[in-house]
Amino acid sequence: MRANAAQRGQMLPLVGIGVILLIAAAGLAVDTGYHQYQQRLQQTATDSAALAGAAEKIAGTSVVASAQKDAANNGFTDNRSGANCDANTTVCVQVNNPPGTGPYAANNNAVEVVITARHPTFFERIFGTSTVPVSTRAVATVTSNQNGCIFLLSTTADSNFNKSTVNAPGCTIVSNNATVNFNQATVTAAAIDCVGTCSGNPTPAPRHIIPASDPCPSITGCAYLASHAPSTGGCSSFSSGGGNVTVNPGCYSTLDLHKASQVTFNSGLFVITGQLDAHGLTGTPAGVNGANVTFYVTGSGALDFHSSTLSLSAPTSGDYNAYSQGEANVLFYQAPSDTNGPNFQTANCGGVPTCVQTLNGLLYFPTADVNYNKTEGGYNVLVFGSGNFNMSNNAYTGPAGGGSILSQAVLGE
Repeated sequence: MRANAAQRGQMLPLVGIGVILLIAAAGLAVDTGYHQYQQRLQQTATDSAALAGAAEKIAGTSVVASAQKDAANNGFTDNRSGANCDANTTVCVQVNNPPGTGPYAANNNAVEVVITARHPTFFERIFGTSTVPVSTRAVATVTSNQNGCIFLLSTTADSNFNKSTVNAPGCTIVSNNATVNFNQATVTAAAIDCVGTCSGNPTPAPRHIIPASDPCPSITGCAYLASHAPSTGGCSSFSSGGGNVTVNPGCYSTLDLHKASQVTFNSGLFVITGQLDAHGLTGTPAGVNGANVTFYVTGSGALDFHSSTLSLSAPTSGDYNAYSQGEANVLFYQAPSDTNGPNFQTANCGGVPTCVQTLNGLLYFPTADVNYNKTEGGYNVLVFGSGNFNMSNNAYTGPAGGGSILSQAVLGE
């Protein structure tokens, strides 16, 4: 009996030790689970901050400030006292463009974000550990793989493709208005996205979407012009007579060119604050010509190219003329405050094979109703409030023909 009593007495310390170990294990499990949860939240914030930084690369503004602001919005505010993180920093948001390490090192189109934060402990405080550092890393890159080519942004104005032929095999047509008429239209597109149900029976069948946003921020040249409006001071008025006319870059309150035989726009930026009238100009080469040109339309500006043959192309680099810079891939940019609808009504060439109707680049008229009955060559992005494509023949090579000018930020690491 005494032996059994002694054995029972020996069990009490073992039970006590077991309880302590069980509590310790439970405490460590709580700390570990909490830290894993915080790490997931921190990684999500790091991913988001890297994407925000890469998105700012597209817009050409402050990458570091944007990434750190996004991290702060997700609960991780950089609070270092100096340029570098130290042991007293509870949250450090380091932004590197380009990244310092990894497969995207030295890639200026990539943004690396490293967040290091000290998270509190619970049970581990017993052992003198009050915080645990957690580091997360993400890299986002700017890519050119969006394939939208026709954006109709108005939610109220109707658009019409009635009896038109649209050849856009690598592009998506996006409409924010349910009333889009595809009756008797022949459409070849990667996809057709409509808010509501588009009328007619286009191929492929339209997909239902929520309203799409303006793609301008994802197009480098468009984003540049949106944030760097050119000066409209000292604009001049020009009226042509007959014959061949050459127009130099600059700011124009009016450009009356319809009496000319042919018009050539020299390379550069043309700021239009009033009427640009170039209707009725045909010929071989085209009645209206210009390479590496950008037209910025603002105020009460309006464009009239109806019954003209056109051969106009945007610059492909962002710094091509001393007058301004940053307009890469932008052929027409009309300020969103200007709702005047441009007229690109096709010329009647009478079946002449040399009739030229080519516009290459971005046509940005986000709040205007655009008359766009014309034949097209090259790869364009059309951003209209609404559009009239009736009985037109519009051809696009699409992104597969040379890559999209729309960019987006995606996670790379």
